[in-house]
Amino acid sequence: MSADEARHLVVRQCARTNAVARVVTEYLYRSAVRRVRRYVEDAGGTWAGLLADSARAKVRSVLKDEDESRAVIHYHSVVAAGRWADYGPADDELRHAVRRVRCALGTLLPNHAACLSLDLLLSLAGVHPGSLTPEQAERIRASLGRG
Repeated sequence: MSADEARHLVVRQCARTNAVARVVTEYLYRSAVRRVRRYVEDAGGTWAGLLADSARAKVRSVLKDEDESRAVIHYHSVVAAGRWADYGPADDELRHAVRRVRCALGTLLPNHAACLSLDLLLSLAGVHPGSLTPEQAERIRASLGRG
């Protein structure tokens, strides 16, 4: 194998890994935001404005900026991209790789991101207009078992 062929192989695997990691991260982001939204709305809060923006930003920060979360996503994406077959449609291979990563990760990272996002919302409760009321915060704490 020549140096150019090896370089091409490495670039292709990196591109596949990055594609899988990007799709998985977006899936985890949507899952965590849905979970936070459900807690807020079940407590009687309104999912809009500062509340929704703060929750989304915290979830994105946890999944994209925390080294540990990024490392876990990237590790599983590398493993899944390594099993990528070079036959068949690339869309199917990407879908299978993403499914493998999602199964390997389970709900650990979305739960982690949702908990940290809820912690942020609870710390802002009653402090800023548009945040949770203290009563809504207490209902969320109770549903989380922290009451």
